[in-house]
Amino acid sequence: MANFFYKVKNSKNEIIEGAFHAESLSAAAAILEQKGYVVLEVKEESGNIPVDFLSLDFSGKMTLTIQEKKDFFNSFYSLYKSGHSILEIFNLMHGSTKSAKIKVLCGKILQGVSQGQSLKESMKNCSEALGKAYSMLIVAGEESGKLEEVLSDINKNVLMQEKIKNDIISKITYPIVMIFLAIFVALLFKTFIIQVFNASIMGAKVCLVTLAIKSILQIGAVYAVIGIAIFLMYKNKSLMAKIISKFTAFAPIGNLVKSYTYANFFSVLSLAYSAGISLAEALYLSSTVVNLPENTDRLRQATFRVQQGCELTTALSATSLFSEYAISQIAAGEKAGELDKMLQAVAHDYETKLRVALDVALKLLEPAMIIFVGIIVLFVVLSGYKAYYSYLFSF
Repeated sequence: MANFFYKVKNSKNEIIEGAFHAESLSAAAAILEQKGYVVLEVKEESGNIPVDFLSLDFSGKMTLTIQEKKDFFNSFYSLYKSGHSILEIFNLMHGSTKSAKIKVLCGKILQGVSQGQSLKESMKNCSEALGKAYSMLIVAGEESGKLEEVLSDINKNVLMQEKIKNDIISKITYPIVMIFLAIFVALLFKTFIIQVFNASIMGAKVCLVTLAIKSILQIGAVYAVIGIAIFLMYKNKSLMAKIISKFTAFAPIGNLVKSYTYANFFSVLSLAYSAGISLAEALYLSSTVVNLPENTDRLRQATFRVQQGCELTTALSATSLFSEYAISQIAAGEKAGELDKMLQAVAHDYETKLRVALDVALKLLEPAMIIFVGIIVLFVVLSGYKAYYSYLFSF
């Protein structure tokens, strides 16, 4: 028994790919014809499909990081561009990836395809991992025959997100490190240096190693509490939404968050519309990448208006979320029949605003950091004076 790859067309004119075991090439073709398929291609599969896919548990929720999405779509695009079939692509990706999440995702897709599902059906089952927008973009690309172009555009979008994320991380790393270092110095001064000073002036014997270990444990406990608090806040989606809403009320941070959100929104909207998805569906998909509850509600209302026949310009203008420049560009794109290009131009404009907002936020963060470090220094100085005056008045 050999393993044969097949590509067939069903009664709904949908192309289905998969693989199964048969005694020979002719026997495999005969089985497919008996099932009522129009056979487009049958060949012996050179790469073995892992036989343990059917025993794998894919029930757990899984979301890929931006880096993992970048690796997934880059490999998918490169292999598809090289002429590999869908089955071969995910088989190769499964065998070559070092990411456990991508390996499981490829296994999940291969499981569906090997059982006769179309790529459309398989990708719908992966919307949790890839995001609903990207999953549906791949489906639209396959149905419109523009999958290679769609994958290329998705790659560009993911790279844009990664670049923005790296810019933000690189610029806020130094202030955050300085803040945590200042906290460390203050705790070290209070739990170790002051204790050593008090012991020395009192003439008491103290084991420096024991005191140092005790100080490190106390500092570690403080950092552990901070870490657990941040982790719990991150896991609590409703709490995070409230914190984000409070921060976005502060103009510089609000502009930063909104610019990032809108840049991603218009980028996905442009991709979806270019892939042949209807305007209402494209608007719905792009709204799924917006993580601001109030904005999401307004965009859903805009989607409903477009479904009722309203122009995109009017629907988005009614939300009061976007700049006059964005609305005017969209209006020009609708009139000229180049909406996808104008949407991409709007996305680029919000990327530019994001970088400006990031610079402004950092300029405001610098004096705030100086004030915070100054408070820490004041605390250290006062602690030192307290220990010194305690020593003077002890006589």
